[in-house]
Amino acid sequence: MGVTVFDVIMFFISLAGGFLVWKKGFFGEIASKASYLIGLLFSFMLSKPLALFVNERAQIEINAILLSFLCYYILFFCGSYLTKWIGSALSSAFEQLGLANVDRGMGFLLGCFEMVSVLTLMISLVQKQRLIDMSGLFDSSVFCKYVVDNMKTLFHLSINAVERR
Repeated sequence: MGVTVFDVIMFFISLAGGFLVWKKGFFGEIASKASYLIGLLFSFMLSKPLALFVNERAQIEINAILLSFLCYYILFFCGSYLTKWIGSALSSAFEQLGLANVDRGMGFLLGCFEMVSVLTLMISLVQKQRLIDMSGLFDSSVFCKYVVDNMKTLFHLSINAVERR
């Protein structure tokens, strides 16, 4: 079993993902990914209390559903921009301390891991389908044998841990 063209392509795709995140930096990438989740959580938790507070304090007659909708989106944007601002501040702090290369190096590793995760998901989906037999390509691949199989095990363990709760 040697390195195939498929392995080389997967390697360069993973490197491309690493370089894309390297440019942004670790904290910038984490903040941009987490900003949507934190914005959603922030808006889910606080939109109803804020809508009730505004409805009690304001002397304006407005539909409760419209008010909740507006509060939800205002809180979503506030939470997401606050998270992005914190990530930007952390990146700036690392640059000021002379640790920009550490931030970018961690970003490169994060980008490679993200890309390998996406490739693992795509390869797993292609392996599950029965329309076109791709087993010859995947069986001879070093990438599939070592990386994809280990990532599947990691994902399987994490899914089982969540299901047990």
